[in-house]
Amino acid sequence: MGWYEIITKIPSKEIEWMAYAKPVDDSGAYETTHIITSNPERTLYYLYAVVKGGFEKISKSKNPNDFDEIVFPKRGETKSKKKKQTKS
Repeated sequence: MGWYEIITKIPSKEIEWMAYAKPVDDSGAYETTHIITSNPERTLYYLYAVVKGGFEKISKSKNPNDFDEIVFPKRGETKSKKKKQTKS
C-alpha cells in the first residue's frame, strides 16, 4: 500500500473526520476501509487505510476531496473513441 509504517492507533493530535466503509455481506454489516484525519489547524489532511493490525497512512493532502480518487479509483472508459474521418 503506502510507504508509512503500520500503526496501532491514530495519533492523538490528529482529528478524525470521516471513515469510508464497504458492505461485508447482505446482512447490512459494514467494515471500515479508510479513515480521514487532519492536523488541529485543518491545513493538512491524512488518509489511512485500515489494515490487519492497525492503520497505514497512505496519503496526505491540503484538500480531503483528493482522497476520493484513491479510495474510489476511476475505471476505464466504456465508450470507444471514434476515429476522425477526413474529407477527400
